Amino acid sequence: MIPITIRQDTVGPMARTVKDAAIMLSAIAGKDQNDNYTSLQPFNAPPDYTKSLNYSAFRGARIGIPRNGFFNFSKTDFALMEAFESAIEIMRSAGAEIVDNANFPAFNSSVEDSIVSIREKYNYKVIRTDFIAGIAKYLAKVSTRDKNKYHSVQELLNCTQSDPREEYPDRDTASWEEALSYNCTNDSQEVWDAYQEDMYYGREGGVLGALDLYNLDALILPSTSSAFLPALGGLPIINVPLGRHPEDTKIIKDQKGHLVQIGPNVPFGIGFMGRAWSEEKLIGLAYAFEQRTMVRSKVVPYILPKTELRQTF
Repeated sequence: MIPITIRQDTVGPMARTVKDAAIMLSAIAGKDQNDNYTSLQPFNAPPDYTKSLNYSAFRGARIGIPRNGFFNFSKTDFALMEAFESAIEIMRSAGAEIVDNANFPAFNSSVEDSIVSIREKYNYKVIRTDFIAGIAKYLAKVSTRDKNKYHSVQELLNCTQSDPREEYPDRDTASWEEALSYNCTNDSQEVWDAYQEDMYYGREGGVLGALDLYNLDALILPSTSSAFLPALGGLPIINVPLGRHPEDTKIIKDQKGHLVQIGPNVPFGIGFMGRAWSEEKLIGLAYAFEQRTMVRSKVVPYILPKTELRQTF
């Protein structure tokens, strides 16, 4: 994986079930001498995250709903919102205490209304300059016959714009050009200050602020609205299937008209957000929800996996 930024992202294993994701996380979690950020771990990662799979995880848990975190396209998706409200009742019936309107404190109205401003003032400066530095570091370690062909974002941009196979300008290089336009590096004071602002909106003003203000174990939002703030704050999130769009759903494609964004049988999910190092708790909650709903069995995939992961540790 080539990250856009090593400092701000929400990444992890993608798997068919929560159990499979827990197995994969067990294999990749831990301190890494090549990744200084892992030295911040206050403990050694659990050797087996599958021990966190807990059907009774909702019992006594306080789950918050930050209503100001819903993006508009989530609120206008009837099938998604109906499934989300039903999910709340499932958690409540399983023993969870639901705290509604446990809103992100830094946002007077909606998070979506503030995203453009946050991105333009702070976020893009961090991720674009991190990307330039990260790509150069990555390319220096590439071991192929083309090892010395590319060394930087500028060289990749030149290749993309000149090679017809890259379909430029239909597939544009705008984000790379913007990254190269910054008159600073990712270790400059200017970028550090922007990073601190990002962290505030993701943490104290966002996820951590809501968790602390309402004394919560986790927050929930539809997956279409849940990733932005945890990514800013470098906080964990786990998404599981919530439902699928009905057969009479109108097909909506992306701007290029190539990919279906919403349509019949297209699935959507729910995200569980928590504090740093709370993966075990989030895995338990996600597993408890997954096992009570088994949404995966109601969505017909185009490609059906038939192989189970085997636990060998």
